[in-house]
Amino acid sequence: MPKKPLSPRQHLFVDGVVSGLSATDAAQSAGYAERTALQQGSLLLINVDIAAAIAERRKKLETKSDITAERVLEEFGRIGFSDVRKYMSIENNEVEVHDSFEWSDADAAAVSEIRTVDGEDGPVVRLKLYNKIDALAAIARILGMNKDHLKVEARADTLKEFVKMVRGKK
Repeated sequence: MPKKPLSPRQHLFVDGVVSGLSATDAAQSAGYAERTALQQGSLLLINVDIAAAIAERRKKLETKSDITAERVLEEFGRIGFSDVRKYMSIENNEVEVHDSFEWSDADAAAVSEIRTVDGEDGPVVRLKLYNKIDALAAIARILGMNKDHLKVEARADTLKEFVKMVRGKK
């Protein structure tokens, strides 16, 4: 719960972030100048009261919608770990699509499109799954498995001490 009441602009910023905008876009939509929106968005995100308001709004949305991080992760898992052999088989260069009533809920969740198109020898069923790579990347992000960024932790009481630490001086 925020300790201090938020200004109308800060409320608009919270609305933007909670709706999925980046901090920069949320700052602009809240009325901050375009030329300072990047910096302003960053500052607003680290404001304790604004961070608390964002967390509170997200928690309310999660409770109200019953959409939790676990459910999102599970859905990405259905896509990321789907196996095309559950939907079709190939024998003697013939493709047979399995009956969709045989698919589990998890199998069906990974399907993005089923349609019939005209082929040379008559109608052809086209089955398309959601992108596994995107789903696995999302899982890795959620679980913090991405190690492609540099994290620097240091303890310094002044900027001067920090610069000395970075340069390897004592």
